[in-house]
Amino acid sequence: MARQYEKGIQTDVDTECLHQYRIQLRKVRSLLSQGRMWKAQKPWTELKLLFKDLMQRTNELRDLDVLILEVPNLLARLPPAEAQALEGWKKLLEARRETARKKLKTWLSSKAYAQSIQNIDWEVLNNEGEAWTAQELAQAALKRISKKLGQLLRTHAPTDEVLHSVRIETKKLRYVVEALGSLFPEKSVSRLLKMIRQAQLHLGQFQDSSLRLQRLQGEIPRQETPQVDPFAYGVLVGVLWTEHALERKRAERAVQRLRRADFRQELGRLRNGGRDAP
Repeated sequence: MARQYEKGIQTDVDTECLHQYRIQLRKVRSLLSQGRMWKAQKPWTELKLLFKDLMQRTNELRDLDVLILEVPNLLARLPPAEAQALEGWKKLLEARRETARKKLKTWLSSKAYAQSIQNIDWEVLNNEGEAWTAQELAQAALKRISKKLGQLLRTHAPTDEVLHSVRIETKKLRYVVEALGSLFPEKSVSRLLKMIRQAQLHLGQFQDSSLRLQRLQGEIPRQETPQVDPFAYGVLVGVLWTEHALERKRAERAVQRLRRADFRQELGRLRNGGRDAP
């Protein structure tokens, strides 16, 4: 599925192509990791490294895509004078993006990339792990994710790292339910997915805010970047820190909703094969 977006990335048709490419890679990686009895084995270790390499090579371009798309909205948060002082910032980011795009385009056209894809295909086809039914795979995956998620949700005062981990586990849970949900009662799947998506929204926004601040603070304007006014840039970072605190509160409330009985009940029903837990 991911490879259908390669042409769009190379021709720069739409930033959504790279976004969807990364989503498909994450889905495949997540689903391959669930219910498989090969995590400690060499094939799984090699697969993880292959997927990690593919994701890392796309990180810079995707980060710049997101930031450039956000620039108008970010500048709208500032007083007119400060916004005007940062007008050259977008051009600077676009120049960096073009460099990152060309680098990724070269990689996607290389023999090394073709070999990486071939290696992934070979590992998946020739290392199937345990011969489980779809039902067994789904229930094993749900059990594993439920256990990890339950441990995280019991944290009284979640740190940023815990909130990030909850986001990752809910994403895994969503991928499993979407891929194997046909094995379970439709109403239970629908209710659970609705709760997961609501939580993901705010946990994802908090993560986006964290990454945005991390990037902006790592790119404090220097003398060699006169098109970016340091004072206006500092004002923007200050505004974003204030908004970040609000996003964190929303993420904490999302975690609180995942602690509720209705979420535990629906997840327990699927983990129990679609039946109410005894």
